[in-house]
Amino acid sequence: MFVGSKNFCSNLQKFFIKFLNRIELILTQYQNRNALLETSEKLNHFLTLIMKFGNWTITETAIKWAGQGLQRFVIEKQKLLETKRVEDLNEDLYKWIVLATNEEGLTVDDLYDLNFAFVFAAGASGQNLNYDVFDKTLDYQFDILDDEEEFEP
Repeated sequence: MFVGSKNFCSNLQKFFIKFLNRIELILTQYQNRNALLETSEKLNHFLTLIMKFGNWTITETAIKWAGQGLQRFVIEKQKLLETKRVEDLNEDLYKWIVLATNEEGLTVDDLYDLNFAFVFAAGASGQNLNYDVFDKTLDYQFDILDDEEEFEP
């Protein structure tokens, strides 16, 4: 059974607050060592170097799948918060999480890692993540994963 999405969002928020505080400290140390670079160059270079969640890599412009199997799964940051109407629910959900959830070859861990990368990328690029839409999207994802778990031998 998967953790309820409201609890997941709360835990995700706590994780990212601690995570971003740590990144801020590391970035400050990194900037002090690389004072000749412009601030935006430092941040972009730093994020490109270390931002990886499982098999998902966050670059300056996208979240990219770097694991085995899938030929290409790239989420451009300018399209990150696009929504998709899920007719069964009559709800708009975050398109890329819905597409990944229905993608063959991604494991539960891959999807959880994408959820973290998704929230991080939205925050790092200054986009306004709608937590109500995100919560509904995770409810949808967890329902799909619960259904798949029931049918596994």
